[in-house]
Amino acid sequence: MVTRHLAAVFAELGGDTITLNDPLECEFQVGKGRFTVSGHSRNKVGFAAEVRRRARDADLVFMAHPHLAPLAPFLSTRVAVLVHGKEAWRPLGAVRRAGLMRADAVGAVSAYSLEQLIEVQRIDPVNRFILPPALDPSLETDGVVGTRVPHRLLTVARLDRGDTYKGIDRVLTALPRLTEEFPDVDYVVVGDGDDRARLMRIAQVLDVDDRVEFMGSVDNPTLQRLYSSSSIYVMPSPNEGFGIVYLEALTQGLAVIASDAGAAREVLGEGKFGLLVDDTEEHLVAALQTLLRDEHRRSELARAGERHVEANFLFTHFEKRVSELVDRLVS
Repeated sequence: MVTRHLAAVFAELGGDTITLNDPLECEFQVGKGRFTVSGHSRNKVGFAAEVRRRARDADLVFMAHPHLAPLAPFLSTRVAVLVHGKEAWRPLGAVRRAGLMRADAVGAVSAYSLEQLIEVQRIDPVNRFILPPALDPSLETDGVVGTRVPHRLLTVARLDRGDTYKGIDRVLTALPRLTEEFPDVDYVVVGDGDDRARLMRIAQVLDVDDRVEFMGSVDNPTLQRLYSSSSIYVMPSPNEGFGIVYLEALTQGLAVIASDAGAAREVLGEGKFGLLVDDTEEHLVAALQTLLRDEHRRSELARAGERHVEANFLFTHFEKRVSELVDRLVS
């Protein structure tokens, strides 16, 4: 999503976007605008050649992933590299690290992710920046549509074996204790991947599969309906580089429970806009019980969180940040 948003802003600024994985001349939409990027269908040689060719006449090459950094030493113009999260939280190979060191500016989507990058890669960029992502305009709403189910929990995440840190299994483990006090509690999981079968087995073993619904991947209208029918968004993931789903949940009127580790703490204003939990079952269960019991507290957090998103994380804020960053880097 960040790459599409960057492409939209750069198009407005008169720039071009070149991507490695998209098909040739890929068109997409952000808000009411339609934009075209020059894709290369995973052709690395063709992608690198076009980047080098177009860079000759550019004032700035903005790389939206650290794995593109090896191209930086071959470019004579200014280069900025953006890091998202865990892709740079383990030592990169020598070539990618050399590319980061060649870059004129290195940034991340959160302060936490930038700190991890600097510490793990042992680099000290003079020009650093933080560029938080924005809520996609397709999910911006003027109010919640649908009937809120008071004791419905929701998680939206990839269900991949490499992403078990999202904490869905922790929520499943907490459910039996919650049902004692809240017999109508249910849990909706949106997303798909190769870890889905394991999670479904956990629900069966815990005898909560009758109150857990694995929706798989859904389109935006369905996602909005699920947000608007739920009351609590819970994803106790300690390894988020940012956590755009927290913004989605807040703007849809949900109270949020997240981990007190990773960038979630930063996104949720150190706990002002959601409850933060550690990695213990007791703390997660207590947070869930607090919000399930107290509708006023849920509403209070949701309203504060919605104002937080509207003041900081709409696409217009992202446009302004990118424009100001580009001005600073090319001046």
